[in-house]
Amino acid sequence: MEERTEEFLMEFDTKIEAFLKKEMSPEQESEFKATLAQDEELKQRAQAMAYLIKNIRAERDRKIIESTREPIAWYRHKFIQMAAMLIICLSCGLLLFHNHRVGQAQDLAQKYYSSELMAAYSRGDSDNDDIEKEITQLSYRVLSNDESVVTKLAELYEISKQSVYNDYTNYYNSLGMNLAMAYLYRNKPNKAKEVLLEIIENNPNKVISADAQKIIDEIDNL
Repeated sequence: MEERTEEFLMEFDTKIEAFLKKEMSPEQESEFKATLAQDEELKQRAQAMAYLIKNIRAERDRKIIESTREPIAWYRHKFIQMAAMLIICLSCGLLLFHNHRVGQAQDLAQKYYSSELMAAYSRGDSDNDDIEKEITQLSYRVLSNDESVVTKLAELYEISKQSVYNDYTNYYNSLGMNLAMAYLYRNKPNKAKEVLLEIIENNPNKVISADAQKIIDEIDNL
């Protein structure tokens, strides 16, 4: 692993602060995000600093409020704050581990996802423009924090699996892959794996099965 000099880390911390304060230009922000995506160590450092800054700001706000009260009450509150900060520091290792795993799952989803590729997995065209538009809009929001996307994709995926032909039948593969990526991005690798295994079972000796198996192999290594 590349050794970081103190000067490098201080400069990088300055960039983290500028990013959190939204003081970066669009170009600087894009470059900063690209650095985090490529360097897990720096990404974890940025996550930890963001978490601590959030708590420091909260402490500052509480301090302003408490300064208007009786001194004894303020010192009592300060003591509680210090104890809370100690607990936060002790919990930091667990938090970083959790964030690391979430980051790995999200990185994997981003690695394999593209709206164009997901659409290419459909088994044919639909004469219903509304259905096409609905699925396309859902596909664009797979890598988001909108939980309604997962709920809707899961609903349509179940419909597409029905034995009776319906408007969503031809989109079984596309809906399945989109749903798997949505689960993975939300750190639900086991649910993503369940969907991918169904896709493999229903598409023997096809390209999509090979793609699904590659993703499963990487999920197993998380």
